[in-house]
Amino acid sequence: MKRIENNLIESYNKMAEERDKLHISEWKKRERDVFKRFILEKESKNLLEVGAGTGQDSL
Repeated sequence: MKRIENNLIESYNKMAEERDKLHISEWKKRERDVFKRFILEKESKNLLEVGAGTGQDSL
């Protein structure tokens, strides 16, 4: 099991730098801004992240 996990980590890390260089679409930026304003207006204290990804859209 550890070998499979290590292979997944290695595979993901090989392309991390390339993913970091990718352009973020304008519509994603707008959606992120809308969501951020919503959270700030509600004065939310907690947020459950249920997605997966590169973290580029993290707040």
